Amino acid sequence: MAKNKKNDDFMANVRLTPADKVFYACLDIFLVLVLIAVIIPLWSTITTAFRPMSYVGTNVEHMGETDLHIATVDLRTAVDNQISLLPAKTDETDADAEEAEVPADFDEEAVVLAQSINDTLKLQNMTKSLNRLTGVLKSTKDVNATASKLAALTEKRNVLVDKVWDIKVKADAAETENPKLAKKLYKDASKLEKNEFKYNDKIQILDKSLSKINANLSTSSAQVFGVFENTDALQLDSLKSEIAALSADLEAGEKLDDAFVSKLNADMADAKKALASYVSANSSKQLSEKMLTKNMAALTKALTDNSKISEQVLTELSDNIELTLALDTSMNIGPGLRGMFLLPWHWSVDAFRALLGNNGFLTAFRNSFIILIFGVLIALMMTIPIAYTLSVKNLPGLKFLNVFILIPYLFNTGMIPMYLVIVKMGMINHIASVFVPGAIGAYNVLIMRGFFEGIPEELKESARIDGASEVYVLWKIILPLSKPIIMTIGLYYGVSFWNDFMHAMLYLNNNNLQPLPILLRNILLGISMGENVDVNAFGNAPIEAIKAASVFMSAIPMIVAYPFIQKYFTKGTLAGSVKG
Repeated sequence: MAKNKKNDDFMANVRLTPADKVFYACLDIFLVLVLIAVIIPLWSTITTAFRPMSYVGTNVEHMGETDLHIATVDLRTAVDNQISLLPAKTDETDADAEEAEVPADFDEEAVVLAQSINDTLKLQNMTKSLNRLTGVLKSTKDVNATASKLAALTEKRNVLVDKVWDIKVKADAAETENPKLAKKLYKDASKLEKNEFKYNDKIQILDKSLSKINANLSTSSAQVFGVFENTDALQLDSLKSEIAALSADLEAGEKLDDAFVSKLNADMADAKKALASYVSANSSKQLSEKMLTKNMAALTKALTDNSKISEQVLTELSDNIELTLALDTSMNIGPGLRGMFLLPWHWSVDAFRALLGNNGFLTAFRNSFIILIFGVLIALMMTIPIAYTLSVKNLPGLKFLNVFILIPYLFNTGMIPMYLVIVKMGMINHIASVFVPGAIGAYNVLIMRGFFEGIPEELKESARIDGASEVYVLWKIILPLSKPIIMTIGLYYGVSFWNDFMHAMLYLNNNNLQPLPILLRNILLGISMGENVDVNAFGNAPIEAIKAASVFMSAIPMIVAYPFIQKYFTKGTLAGSVKG
């Protein structure tokens, strides 16, 4: 207690200089950035691995899905599957489509569910699409200012281009008679060209801004007029023609007439009022979120059980669902953020079931486990005697042996000589070829030797005086005191063998012997590995989910082992690197 109090008093009296404070602040920021850089990919991998299969590759593959979001995506999958089973229409059958739409085996309950969902989604899409179009029209209020600025910059740029051209012409004419003047003129032209490039960048930014507004206007108007197309209660023909004219003016870069924009906004306000009245009059058709979710789940189950509904209803339902997904910004955070999640979501182990149900993955996992266990045992059995021998102070030829160990640590033999040795030893397509070449690591030998040298010599001498052999001293005295370094070096070897890719790729051509890193590489590249392990053998599981699940599974052994070895790790590393 007194010692801790003394340390606390000492720390309380420490005064950091401003430079120290800046240094530690920068260090804290750096550590936070490193932590973020590590956590985000890891969290992304985990969430992708545990994500339900139906969300992978869709715009709902992110955190925060509600039950309604999930039901919407599941229903879209079921509807798409039913549409894909429909017979393709030909010119001869188009005329008889109406008669074909009335088979006797329609499921009336499924039809009622589909119609209720269609009515609700259509009313929601009307409101959302019109609100989005209103927002886009508001963004056009600055179009005239942007267009004026663009025209002014373009004029300045053109004047500058002409001026640069004139200077270059004069420089070319003066190059033979007055080289100094020509050099000065070229220099002036170069400075003006830099200004020209700046103008071009600004013009490009403004042009992109106008193009983006026009693109948003086109998309939003298409959504609005698509969903309102068959709604007789709302007449938007005049609004449609006005927006088409506005889009044409934007594309041509012309200045917008203020009176025209005012009339357009007034017509938009009238359309919103008419829509509010229409929605209110049809409120009985609009389901609550809870009921909509329930109906979607029921219809999904019915379609999965091959219940039949008309092609027309299926097509309308598919269009409404796609528009719902496109309009709901909470369900579409963009491809750049897919997989980077922050909130709870629905867990699923579908990817792990598909992975563990594949014989190739289980075989690769077994091979990696065999390499890990036998590799670590053999490496420790070879490293410990060598390290102990080098720690004996009076050993004859000790300097020579130390140099002999140090040479391979500093100079690698290379891939081709090692491959020829493995071939001569007949170890090609033998699982031992993965761990035998790395069974003795010079670095690990030197670290372990340093730890052994730190053990008091008196313990060894007292055992020798009592008649103990060197083997007995090693087995009964040195090893029990060396748990930290044994665990540490064992962890080094274990990580190395578990992640060993190069040796397996070079020496193992038999699919039944290849370990997890080879399989993982093939899965990540999305290519087949042969009959034994084929990424197509995972059924309908999306390859992205299989990739994430395989990465997660490959890390499990090291994650499980490290907490048990961690208490020895720091002590073993420090004691092995410093004598005394």
